[in-house]
Amino acid sequence: MDRQDRDPLEGHESGGEQGSSTVVRRDYLEALITRRQFLKRVAAPAAVGVVAAGGFAGWAYSNSVVFAMSEAPDATGVVLGDATRCGTCRRCEGVCSMVNTGSVRPSVARLSVDKTRNEHLWSDGQFFPETCLQCKDPVPCLSACPTTALQIDRDSGTNARIIVERACAGCRKCEEACPYQMIFFNEDTMKEMKCHLCFGDPYCVKECPTQALTYAPWVDLTGERARRK
Repeated sequence: MDRQDRDPLEGHESGGEQGSSTVVRRDYLEALITRRQFLKRVAAPAAVGVVAAGGFAGWAYSNSVVFAMSEAPDATGVVLGDATRCGTCRRCEGVCSMVNTGSVRPSVARLSVDKTRNEHLWSDGQFFPETCLQCKDPVPCLSACPTTALQIDRDSGTNARIIVERACAGCRKCEEACPYQMIFFNEDTMKEMKCHLCFGDPYCVKECPTQALTYAPWVDLTGERARRK
């Protein structure tokens, strides 16, 4: 289902602070700058690695450290959704898109509420944001990437599976490989997108008005969520 771009942040305040969503957006733009500085720092070694290795798959790069995919460590955290609390306001999608792109566009969010609407609206009435499960090794998206744009974020301590967009060729192989359809293609940039856990401090969790999202220690949930492929 196509995700529509209405503004879930409109009319909301952030964390009890004074001001409207304008305050929220200013803070997120500052966070976006920090994130871009981080990605620039990790992207350069990754690009060098691609050239040196001839663009082969099966390896991941974190700064100057190269390690085989079989050694990919587990993530330290994961964003979890609670169907009994979700009000489907889609604020999480709006916040996620603001942090990553500087504008409120749920269609370019790294998580999705809409994926479960058709499945549950006329059954149990419960649906919740689906997020990346930060799959255990072997990680399907990392294994599929031919340019090593998919990496392990060791610097932040999350070990999240992240996409360095500057190294992404837009081939969509990682998107095809994800069993849960948690990698999204940005038609504007022609690059793939996925959750990077906001480097250990997820904004979607902080901004959820019903506490339907939590950031918890990582557990392997791949056997509990239905595969979409």
